[in-house]
Amino acid sequence: MVLVSRSVDSDGQLDRTLQALYISIRYQLHLIRERTITMNKENINLAKNKIALPKVVSQDEWLTARKELLVKEKEARRAQDALAAERRRLPMVRIDKDYAFEGPDGKASLLDLFDGRRQLIVYHFMMEPGSDHRCPGCSLLVDNIGHLAHMHARDTTLVLMSRAPLSQIKPYKRRMGWTVP
Repeated sequence: MVLVSRSVDSDGQLDRTLQALYISIRYQLHLIRERTITMNKENINLAKNKIALPKVVSQDEWLTARKELLVKEKEARRAQDALAAERRRLPMVRIDKDYAFEGPDGKASLLDLFDGRRQLIVYHFMMEPGSDHRCPGCSLLVDNIGHLAHMHARDTTLVLMSRAPLSQIKPYKRRMGWTVP
C-alpha cells in the first residue's frame, strides 16, 4: 500500500474515472456511518442514557423470530450478490491520460501505482491541502488495515490517495504511528 498525493488538473478537478472510484468508496463509508448512527439511535435511550434492550421471550419465540429474520437476511444477501455481479460486469474504460502522483519513492504514474499487479484499489483519504481537518472515518480505516499479503496474493495493490501534499501527510502519518508505505 502506498500513501500518495494526487495532483489535480489545472481546473482543480479530478478525472471522471478516479472520481467514480472516490464516489464508490465514499458511498461505502457513508453506508457504514449511516448504519452506525442508526444502530446508536435504536440502541440508546438518550433521555435516560441507558441501553434499550429488546423484550425477553421464550427460546421457541426467539427461534421463530430468528428463522423469519434469516429468510430476510438470505434474500438481502442474494440481492447484494446479484448487484455485485452486475457491477463486476460493467465495461471498462481505457485511461489515456497521464496522471502524476507524488509518493514516498518520488513521482509515480497511475501504472506505477499498480506495482506490477493486475488490480488496483484506490482509497481517497480526505485531507485537503492546507487544511487542519483530518477525516476520522479515513483515519479509522487506516488504523485497521491489516497485513496486505492477502491482497497481494490476489494480485491486488491498495493505494491511499489524498489531494494534500506529502509534506502535510507525513507528519500526520508519523503522529498516528502508521507503518503503511
